[in-house]
Amino acid sequence: MLYRSSIGAVALAASLGVTTLGATLGGALAFDESKYPDWKGAWRRVAVPGVVGQPSYDPTKRGGRAQEAPLTPEYQAIFEANLKDQAAGGQGTDPTYTCLSPGMPRVMTTFAPFEIVVTPQMTNFLIQHIHDSRRIFTDGREWPKKIVPTFVGYSIGRWIDTDGDGRYDVLEIETRGLKGPRSYDPAGLPFHSDNQSIFKERVYSDKADPNILYDEITTIDNALTRPWTVTKTYARLPIKQPEWVEEVCAEGNGDVEIGKEGYFLSGDGHLMPTKKDQAPPDLRYFKQIQNTQTLTPLTESPNSDAKSGVSIPDLSGIWGRWFNLEPPSSGPGPIVSKLRRPDATIIQSVVGDYTNPILRPEAAATIKRIGEMELGGTVLPNPHNQCWPEPSPFILSIQLGMQLIQQKDEVVLLYLSDHQVRHVRLNVPHSVHQVPSWQGESVGHYEGGTLVIDTIGQKVGPLSMVDRYGTPFSAALHVIERYRLIDGTMARDLQQKHESAYFGAGRSSPPNNPYGRGDVDPDPTKPGLQVEITVDDPATFATPWSALVTYRRVQGTWPEAVCAENTRGSGSSWVSLVPQALKPDF
Repeated sequence: MLYRSSIGAVALAASLGVTTLGATLGGALAFDESKYPDWKGAWRRVAVPGVVGQPSYDPTKRGGRAQEAPLTPEYQAIFEANLKDQAAGGQGTDPTYTCLSPGMPRVMTTFAPFEIVVTPQMTNFLIQHIHDSRRIFTDGREWPKKIVPTFVGYSIGRWIDTDGDGRYDVLEIETRGLKGPRSYDPAGLPFHSDNQSIFKERVYSDKADPNILYDEITTIDNALTRPWTVTKTYARLPIKQPEWVEEVCAEGNGDVEIGKEGYFLSGDGHLMPTKKDQAPPDLRYFKQIQNTQTLTPLTESPNSDAKSGVSIPDLSGIWGRWFNLEPPSSGPGPIVSKLRRPDATIIQSVVGDYTNPILRPEAAATIKRIGEMELGGTVLPNPHNQCWPEPSPFILSIQLGMQLIQQKDEVVLLYLSDHQVRHVRLNVPHSVHQVPSWQGESVGHYEGGTLVIDTIGQKVGPLSMVDRYGTPFSAALHVIERYRLIDGTMARDLQQKHESAYFGAGRSSPPNNPYGRGDVDPDPTKPGLQVEITVDDPATFATPWSALVTYRRVQGTWPEAVCAENTRGSGSSWVSLVPQALKPDF
């Protein structure tokens, strides 16, 4: 009642023309914004051109060993063991897969746009991803005698006017009081287990461009041989009134940690392994029921590379799936159809979601224009319906059947529709002087049980697009594909989950789809094949993004799909780009 009475008093005073109370409230809440930098709006991490893969701690270098973190020998050994575990399908020392807070300083990698709210008493970094917001106290307080440890730590800041113009331009921050477990990035770069980390930051705008923000972070940690300094760059999105999308990590997350082991929940709620020959959790507190079913272990039938000693998984064979790229387990994902049914299922279309924040403005405008053409009755011409060579990752999103052939020095990928072929040279670098081609230059190598394919040099032309929605790409497009065997039940569940997003809960595409695939083998004891795709093109995307493609074995005879049998129209009014011979054969 006191709260309501106070509101009523203010309203009464206003109606009587009394301004004293209002002026007092305004004076108490207001502060001189002209003394502080304008950091309003939505900020997004700027990707460094050429640095691909999951966002790394030092943004100028790729993740993993390429970070060249100054680790002590003890923690370098811990890091190497972590990489080995991740290569086997585990999580290593990266604790975030169960939606645990990334903590400092990883939260400043900012997987999604964030907001900065400045007041004289504190500056707040409002980070949507797993809601890892930070509170920086700038009220002149001293360090408390006792700090309750948190993942983001306890931060005290100080504003500095470096050029003496009467306006602060640098925020210096020191953060202590951390708890673990934490890692620098998804590669599992570790902190010391004593959690005595100290972070010192300098946050400031670019002198020439106020829409660029820098955060210099210096880490002092007992797992390091010296302080480690990196600089992260953020760009302000050109949106006056940003809309903040809710991100709830726990929603739909199938990762489970039991004891110190990570497992995965299948689509029907059953516990699944994440690594080959992984032991089940300790069930001592459960009533044991005799299981007469025999589990068939996942076998890779590896060949052996005598030169490198690397065990090569047997990925060969014919594989099938349904259309479109699948979203990654975390982080930015691919463009999807913007059209939805009343039950929220996705309508298969080429009307792409041009509002996806990963898009640069020019790319978003292109997708919007093409979608409007589609809704107006004009079908989008693309490499598939124009009998054109299909670039990556376009080819992975639209081809339903694929045969993988492994050879000593080369991997060949055969796609059923229009007999598309990709050649991947193994254990060689990219050419020094590349000649751009429609499918680019692909080189590959094996990392444990994973085939890694790196593609650059894809030609830019009228039909250069990364997906059916017409998302363009530039000459800087860099695509990495990682092929690995996964448990057959997991492959089945992932395919069902993907297809149910289009057909409805519990529904999927016909098992004997004749369009470029054949019959998917329903046997879940046979391993599946998963491809993790990472796409980076700074001219088109504001950040690198990832996607998944899940294959299962195909049985029976592959149907023939010859694009040239129907070149008239090819699903589009634009037929001029259908390849034609320079001169008639007869």
